[in-house]
Amino acid sequence: MGSNRYLFIRLSALGDVIFALEALAALKRAEPGSRVDWLVEDRAAALLEGHPLIDRVLIYPRRKIARSLARPWLWPSAVRSILVHGRALRRERYTAALDLHGNLKSGLHLLFCRAARKLGFDKPHAREGSQRMATERVRVGDGSVHRAEQGMRLVAQLLGSEPERGNFVLLPRRGDEAARARDLLARHPVTGTGAFVGLAPGASDFAAFKRWPAASFRNLAASLAQQGLRVVLCTGPGEQALANEVSAENPDLLWVDGEESGLACYIEVLRQLDVVVAADSGPLHMAQAVGTPAVALFGPKDPAVYGPRLPQSVVLRYPVPCAPCGRRSCAAPICVLGIPVEAVMAAVHAILNGASATTASEQTQRTLVLRHYKERKSKCSLQPLVDRSDIAFVEWEPEASLELGPHLLLELDAPELSREDAGLPLLLLDSTWRYLAPMRASVTGPIIPRALPKSLQTAYPRKSKLNNDPGAGLASIEALYAALRILGRRDDSLLSDYHWREEFLGYCDEAGI
Repeated sequence: MGSNRYLFIRLSALGDVIFALEALAALKRAEPGSRVDWLVEDRAAALLEGHPLIDRVLIYPRRKIARSLARPWLWPSAVRSILVHGRALRRERYTAALDLHGNLKSGLHLLFCRAARKLGFDKPHAREGSQRMATERVRVGDGSVHRAEQGMRLVAQLLGSEPERGNFVLLPRRGDEAARARDLLARHPVTGTGAFVGLAPGASDFAAFKRWPAASFRNLAASLAQQGLRVVLCTGPGEQALANEVSAENPDLLWVDGEESGLACYIEVLRQLDVVVAADSGPLHMAQAVGTPAVALFGPKDPAVYGPRLPQSVVLRYPVPCAPCGRRSCAAPICVLGIPVEAVMAAVHAILNGASATTASEQTQRTLVLRHYKERKSKCSLQPLVDRSDIAFVEWEPEASLELGPHLLLELDAPELSREDAGLPLLLLDSTWRYLAPMRASVTGPIIPRALPKSLQTAYPRKSKLNNDPGAGLASIEALYAALRILGRRDDSLLSDYHWREEFLGYCDEAGI
């Protein structure tokens, strides 16, 4: 069977191409003498060039064609590019072609290539009618099947038997780039033997709602550096502004810009790190493919389908009933925004120490502040707290629909908050009174309303529009502080920047909370 020649079609994105490499490795274990070509888009081609298991990388010039199609005077150029690409695709006759992508674009490539067998996914994993292009449709099965395992199902159909699984280190070491990576890491401003911890805060613009907040990455970087760990900030093209935001006030980190270093060197940097913290993004999966464990910060996507493959890696997500979901956007993705810095710190140390890590739901509860998008931050009493790791600020917009697990919600007409409620996280709606009703209506789930003691007065010098008593109607910072104090989580530092701090502390003492 050594004379067999195969075509793998997985056009993008970086993470999915890496998942498909598992199927390639399985096929080559079964047929070491077979030859494999790979069809990939230009934006992911650098990942595969020079790979020892691939004989030829066929590049679909997506960017060039897209630029030409956007300009009518360049349409002839687009046609020429498509024809040249088509001739290259049909140059070989393949024993079989495997469509591991499963959309219309990959299906058309499967249709026009010359192969005796054409394998693709059946619905529902085949999208946009791509299953019609395959002569052999493979049903992946029901439930959550990892992307890598989906590709293995195609290989199993091809071989007629279940393929042998191997390890998950799929990207070979490149000696010259490894030397460049060592030189880069040697420039780290922190000397010593502390472990290298990579922070990859980016995600594609298309999937920006999957990002953990830059402020959280900034706080994590500062905390790791204080513990003697060597922090490496890893970013890609177009992420300079994000890098500046994370590195602000963090002089003790090294920034590796993948756009400047090149993808091959960037990958070798990831290989030499001890652990990587990343969202569901290319850097997360590249780290896995070079054997570096990761703390994966997941939100809307299902980690059972897209999660890291190394068993040492840890997946964190703030527990909400609506996750995972199939949304392409979300006005308030609390599932990822709510992950506490402390949970990530614990997971990093668990990996470095070889211990088992807990999930985000098992970590210390975090206060959620849902803030109306029109709220004037300059006058908001909670604004000094935005960088705190124990509070998650989520901006509310009119189209927001939030499904939460059990939370305590502060309201006026509700049973009084008590120490018996201490086992639940707190939710605070931060807005002017007139916007509270739509905000409250957008929050669903087992929400438990609670009120603060009526005897507690505000120190803020203004009259409430909902209370005849001038002392009623607390400022947001007062309500938050008082609630946490009642729940047994007193923290006077919450009021550090509050002008009427001492007066309000006195009122709290008088109310007996």
